[in-house]
Parts: sequence; C-alpha cells; structure tokens
Amino acid sequence: AVVSTQSTGGVMVEKVLILDNGSYTIKTGFKTDKSPDIIHNWVMRPKDRRHTFVGKNIEKCQDMSSIHVTTPFQKGYLLNWQTQKTIWDTTFNDHLKLNPSDTHLIATEPMLNFSAIQEPWDEAIFEEYGFKSLFRCSGATLTAFQHKETHPDTQCCLVVDSGHSFTHIVPYHNGVQVSAGIRRINVGGKHLCNL
Repeated sequence: AVVSTQSTGGVMVEKVLILDNGSYTIKTGFKTDKSPDIIHNWVMRPKDRRHTFVGKNIEKCQDMSSIHVTTPFQKGYLLNWQTQKTIWDTTFNDHLKLNPSDTHLIATEPMLNFSAIQEPWDEAIFEEYGFKSLFRCSGATLTAFQHKETHPDTQCCLVVDSGHSFTHIVPYHNGVQVSAGIRRINVGGKHLCNL
C-alpha cells in the first residue's frame, strides 16, 4: 500500500483508500493492494457485556454462545450511524492506522441510494474523519469500470451485484449505466445462509 504522498520519478503518488461498505462485511484496501481486507460490519457483545468486539476484533471473541449482534444496516441501507462510526473508527484507526487528511476515499453505496442516507455519509467522511476527497458510487459501477479498462473494445456489460440483503442486475453501455434497465431482486446472501 502507498503509505504517504511522495514523489516517484516526478510523478506524485497519492493514497487512495477503497471502501466497499457492505451490510455484512466491509472490503477495504488501498488502490495498490492486490486484494482487500475483509472486516465484519457489525458490533458483537457477549452476554456478560464486559467486552465489545468490533470489526477484525470479532475474531478474538472466544464464547460465541449468547451473543448480541448490532449491524448498521437494515434491509440493505445504512441507518444506524452510531454503530457504523464505531466500526469505521476501529477500521480506520486500529486496523489501517490511517491519516484521513492525506487520503482520498472511494466508497461504495447501495444502488439507487437515498439522499437522506447520502448526506450523513458526506458529513461523517468530511467533518468527522476529514478525508481529502470522496467519490461515492455503487459496487456495480466499479465493476463495470474495471471491465471497460481491461476490455476497452467491449460496448456492453451486465453486472449482477449480489449483496447480503438483495441483488441488482445493472446494464452498462459504453461505460454508462442504463438506469431504465436496472432490476432489484429482494434475495441476497442472508437468504441463502440464514444470517
């Protein structure tokens, strides 16, 4: 990962963090990483409530009986901001040891997200964490962009984006999303594994 802004042969290299903030897991890493880190996007409290396990720390929980799990998402949309900020604090500070003020952020959001959810996102990213910049888009858009970069002669791309709560089918033509063709199916990973 690029750890600071530096000059490399006359070219400025900037830190760019990619954050796929899913309702079940967060996939995060710098643009130069080969693969993302996968972090549970929930807070776990055992019955005794002496410890709280957040993000990667969930792996330290030894007694999985009688636990209480709190997630920031409901029906695929980010609604519990206090829980999400707790998870982001642990992810950005403890796991990534990140200085947001010199980091650009590319973050995914649900397809057809509501502006009432986007506004608190922006406030948290800039006002509470102080990231240098933010680019928000759907995971399907990043997938279509990657496909267009690796297959430049391809005119059409169909992305099936199956998440924890639902699945979207999203068509793209010449790298542009065809909004009228988007379909949502209310079946996701939690329906397949009972979580």
